[in-house]
Amino acid sequence: MKFSIRQIVADHYATLKDASTNRISLDDIVWFFFSPALPAIAVAYVKPTIEDVFYTTFIAALSVFSALLVSSQFSIFALITKPRRRSDDDIIDEELRDEKTREISALKEVNATISYLIAIGSISLVCGLFLLIIEFDRVLEAAICVYVAVHFLLTLLMVVKRIHILLSRNALDQS
Repeated sequence: MKFSIRQIVADHYATLKDASTNRISLDDIVWFFFSPALPAIAVAYVKPTIEDVFYTTFIAALSVFSALLVSSQFSIFALITKPRRRSDDDIIDEELRDEKTREISALKEVNATISYLIAIGSISLVCGLFLLIIEFDRVLEAAICVYVAVHFLLTLLMVVKRIHILLSRNALDQS
Protein backbone atom coordinates (compact mmCIF):
# COMPACT_ATOMS: atom_id res chain seq x y z
CA MET A 1 0.00 0.00 0.00
CA LYS A 2 1.49 3.32 -1.04
CA PHE A 3 0.53 5.16 2.16
CA SER A 4 1.47 2.48 4.66
CA ILE A 5 3.78 3.73 7.41
CA ARG A 6 4.67 0.25 8.65
CA GLN A 7 8.26 0.49 7.35
CA ILE A 8 8.67 3.99 8.81
CA VAL A 9 7.59 2.74 12.24
CA ALA A 10 9.85 -0.33 11.95
CA ASP A 11 12.83 1.81 10.91
CA HIS A 12 12.24 4.22 13.79
CA TYR A 13 11.82 1.37 16.27
CA ALA A 14 15.17 -0.04 15.07
CA THR A 15 16.87 3.24 16.08
CA LEU A 16 15.85 2.70 19.72
CA LYS A 17 18.85 0.56 20.48
CA ASP A 18 21.66 0.50 22.97
CA ALA A 19 24.82 1.42 21.06
CA SER A 20 27.01 -0.85 23.20
CA THR A 21 24.92 -4.01 22.63
CA ASN A 22 23.20 -3.06 19.36
CA ARG A 23 19.94 -4.42 20.84
CA ILE A 24 16.63 -2.66 21.39
CA SER A 25 16.92 -0.56 24.55
CA LEU A 26 14.23 -1.20 27.12
CA ASP A 27 15.03 2.22 28.62
CA ASP A 28 14.27 3.89 25.28
CA ILE A 29 11.00 1.99 24.94
CA VAL A 30 9.95 3.05 28.44
CA TRP A 31 11.01 6.68 27.93
CA PHE A 32 9.51 7.18 24.50
CA PHE A 33 6.34 5.08 24.71
CA PHE A 34 5.39 4.64 28.38
CA SER A 35 6.57 7.83 30.10
CA PRO A 36 4.23 10.05 28.00
CA ALA A 37 1.37 8.15 29.64
CA LEU A 38 2.19 9.70 33.04
CA PRO A 39 1.24 13.29 32.13
CA ALA A 40 -1.67 11.94 30.08
CA ILE A 41 -2.98 10.07 33.14
CA ALA A 42 -2.46 13.20 35.25
CA VAL A 43 -4.55 15.20 32.76
CA ALA A 44 -7.29 12.55 32.85
CA TYR A 45 -7.24 12.64 36.66
CA VAL A 46 -7.52 16.46 36.78
CA LYS A 47 -10.37 16.41 34.20
CA PRO A 48 -9.70 19.83 32.69
CA THR A 49 -12.25 21.79 30.73
CA ILE A 50 -11.08 21.67 27.12
CA GLU A 51 -12.05 24.36 24.64
CA ASP A 52 -11.80 24.04 20.87
CA VAL A 53 -8.88 26.49 20.94
CA PHE A 54 -6.82 23.71 22.54
CA TYR A 55 -7.27 21.54 19.45
CA THR A 56 -6.64 24.45 17.12
CA THR A 57 -3.35 25.20 18.89
CA PHE A 58 -2.44 21.50 18.91
CA ILE A 59 -3.12 21.25 15.16
CA ALA A 60 -1.17 24.44 14.40
CA ALA A 61 1.86 23.28 16.41
CA LEU A 62 1.91 19.87 14.72
CA SER A 63 1.59 21.52 11.30
CA VAL A 64 4.53 23.82 11.92
CA PHE A 65 6.77 21.09 13.31
CA SER A 66 5.85 18.67 10.51
CA ALA A 67 6.72 21.27 7.87
CA LEU A 68 10.06 21.98 9.55
CA LEU A 69 10.80 18.27 9.75
CA VAL A 70 10.08 17.78 6.05
CA SER A 71 12.52 20.56 5.19
CA SER A 72 15.14 18.99 7.44
CA GLN A 73 14.84 15.76 5.46
CA PHE A 74 16.03 17.63 2.37
CA SER A 75 19.10 18.72 4.31
CA ILE A 76 19.74 15.15 5.38
CA PHE A 77 19.43 14.01 1.78
CA ALA A 78 22.02 16.62 0.78
CA LEU A 79 24.39 15.37 3.48
CA ILE A 80 23.95 11.72 2.52
CA THR A 81 24.54 12.36 -1.19
CA LYS A 82 27.45 14.73 -0.59
CA PRO A 83 30.61 13.20 -2.07
CA ARG A 84 33.11 12.10 0.52
CA ARG A 85 36.50 13.71 0.84
CA ARG A 86 39.36 11.95 -0.88
CA SER A 87 43.03 11.70 -0.19
CA ASP A 88 46.10 10.62 -2.13
CA ASP A 89 47.06 8.41 0.80
CA ASP A 90 45.32 4.98 0.74
CA ILE A 91 45.26 4.68 4.54
CA ILE A 92 43.70 8.13 5.01
CA ASP A 93 41.31 7.41 2.15
CA GLU A 94 40.17 4.21 3.91
CA GLU A 95 39.61 6.17 7.15
CA LEU A 96 37.61 8.80 5.26
CA ARG A 97 35.49 6.06 3.63
CA ASP A 98 34.80 4.46 7.04
CA GLU A 99 33.94 7.87 8.51
CA LYS A 100 31.50 8.57 5.66
CA THR A 101 29.89 5.14 6.13
CA ARG A 102 29.34 5.83 9.86
CA GLU A 103 27.96 9.29 9.07
CA ILE A 104 25.52 7.90 6.49
CA SER A 105 24.37 5.24 8.96
CA ALA A 106 23.70 7.90 11.62
CA LEU A 107 21.92 10.13 9.09
CA LYS A 108 19.71 7.21 8.04
CA GLU A 109 18.69 6.75 11.67
CA VAL A 110 17.92 10.45 12.02
CA ASN A 111 15.94 10.30 8.79
CA ALA A 112 13.95 7.28 10.04
CA THR A 113 13.04 9.14 13.23
CA ILE A 114 12.14 12.33 11.36
CA SER A 115 9.93 10.31 9.00
CA TYR A 116 8.28 8.75 12.05
CA LEU A 117 7.69 12.20 13.57
CA ILE A 118 6.17 13.47 10.33
CA ALA A 119 3.87 10.45 10.16
CA ILE A 120 2.81 10.79 13.82
CA GLY A 121 2.35 14.54 13.38
CA SER A 122 0.24 14.09 10.23
CA ILE A 123 -1.97 11.40 11.76
CA SER A 124 -2.38 13.46 14.94
CA LEU A 125 -3.22 16.52 12.89
CA VAL A 126 -6.06 14.69 11.12
CA CYS A 127 -7.27 13.25 14.44
CA GLY A 128 -7.20 16.75 15.94
CA LEU A 129 -9.36 18.01 13.08
CA PHE A 130 -11.85 15.22 13.71
CA LEU A 131 -11.92 16.10 17.41
CA LEU A 132 -12.92 19.63 16.44
CA ILE A 133 -15.82 18.27 14.41
CA ILE A 134 -16.93 15.22 16.40
CA GLU A 135 -16.99 15.53 20.17
CA PHE A 136 -16.12 12.45 22.21
CA ASP A 137 -15.13 12.33 25.86
CA ARG A 138 -13.21 15.62 26.25
CA VAL A 139 -11.07 14.31 29.13
CA LEU A 140 -9.99 11.27 27.11
CA GLU A 141 -9.33 13.52 24.09
CA ALA A 142 -7.13 15.81 26.19
CA ALA A 143 -5.22 12.87 27.67
CA ILE A 144 -4.57 11.45 24.20
CA CYS A 145 -3.38 14.85 22.93
CA VAL A 146 -1.05 15.21 25.91
CA TYR A 147 0.35 11.71 25.32
CA VAL A 148 0.98 12.47 21.64
CA ALA A 149 2.52 15.88 22.44
CA VAL A 150 4.91 14.45 25.05
CA HIS A 151 5.84 11.50 22.82
CA PHE A 152 6.40 13.91 19.92
CA LEU A 153 8.53 16.21 22.10
CA LEU A 154 10.72 13.40 23.46
CA THR A 155 11.27 11.98 19.99
CA LEU A 156 12.01 15.44 18.62
CA LEU A 157 14.60 15.97 21.37
CA MET A 158 16.22 12.69 20.36
CA VAL A 159 16.50 13.98 16.78
CA VAL A 160 17.93 17.30 17.95
CA LYS A 161 20.54 15.49 20.06
CA ARG A 162 21.57 13.21 17.19
CA ILE A 163 21.83 16.07 14.72
CA HIS A 164 23.84 18.06 17.27
CA ILE A 165 26.30 15.18 17.63
CA LEU A 166 26.60 14.76 13.85
CA LEU A 167 27.13 18.47 13.24
CA SER A 168 29.63 18.71 16.10
CA ARG A 169 31.64 15.85 14.61
CA ASN A 170 31.44 17.45 11.17
CA ALA A 171 32.58 20.80 12.56
CA LEU A 172 35.55 19.13 14.27
CA ASP A 173 36.49 17.45 11.00
CA GLN A 174 36.41 20.77 9.18
CA SER A 175 38.75 22.52 11.63
